[in-house]
Amino acid sequence: MLGLWACIPVEPTLNCLVKVDFSQTPELFRLEVDWDILALQFEDMPLGPNPPNGHGVLLDPTWVELPTRDAMTRFVRSKQEPSTLYFDTVSQMGVGRVWPRALEVRAYLASGKELTIYSILEPITLHFPLRKNSTSTIEIELVVVRNLGDQAGTYSLYTKHAYWSEGLSPR
Repeated sequence: MLGLWACIPVEPTLNCLVKVDFSQTPELFRLEVDWDILALQFEDMPLGPNPPNGHGVLLDPTWVELPTRDAMTRFVRSKQEPSTLYFDTVSQMGVGRVWPRALEVRAYLASGKELTIYSILEPITLHFPLRKNSTSTIEIELVVVRNLGDQAGTYSLYTKHAYWSEGLSPR
């Protein structure tokens, strides 16, 4: 029996890490993100339409929705290590875009004062395969920027970039 069990293909494992670049906003001490989902879009699919009065795109059957590991992640300016957003098995597929979706974002000064921050997280193109018997690691970097004009005095969180590392072991 043991020999047969070893022949059964194992689903791919996805390790998704996320970190925040505070370099443009050194006054911020901490950022907290309440996550919705991590969405992966199949490779070579059109992005789709924007939702009414919103950012991002409407999710359709070309997207796979994955639950995040934790409902909330706290990022501190002095901690540069990424946090795990998702680590589990997934279906075998070719991925064309990733999208860490946030429900709410809060930013704080060192004094503890809470600041207004908007989540402008958009899908980002990142092509990589999810293959049986392997672990794929992706790292997504977010960036906080100061808003100008009518929204001066507030901040927004954007997706800066994403990297894929085939077979990189989890941290």
